[in-house]
Amino acid sequence: MLLDIMWQCARRLHNKSVTTTYQQRAEKLIVDIVASVPYHIAPDMSDFPEHLEKGTTQTSYGRPVGGLLLLHPIYVGSVCSIVPDSKQRYFRRCLRLIGQNMGIGQAELLSKITVKPAAGLEAAHLPYLQPILHLPFQQMAEGHILIWAGMLLHSL
Repeated sequence: MLLDIMWQCARRLHNKSVTTTYQQRAEKLIVDIVASVPYHIAPDMSDFPEHLEKGTTQTSYGRPVGGLLLLHPIYVGSVCSIVPDSKQRYFRRCLRLIGQNMGIGQAELLSKITVKPAAGLEAAHLPYLQPILHLPFQQMAEGHILIWAGMLLHSL
């Protein structure tokens, strides 16, 4: 997220060398996150990309804690402007898979986020503006409370 903010600032300042540096860092992070997804959620890593592309399900998935660990990085990758559209779609498919097959409904909610331009501003006129993300607040708040309660119970 921070890299995306710095990249946007560099773009606004028309600093091409810094923008390129941030893009290279982002590409490395994206590759690392994409590579870690099968290890966290799939028992058979060789078949995972094929199942994800086709939209089919595997017979079993890893422990839900793997999906929880990936929830934030995958979500951030699905909404950051520095991430290419193809990778954003991949991350959304991963979130949907986690939500549907690992019992983490919040992941499926995150995969359905609608991105809208800021109120009263046209994206065509001001393309550098961050879009406003519309989340179903009540479901997200309940999910965060459940995670928080689970961490409290674990510490007892």
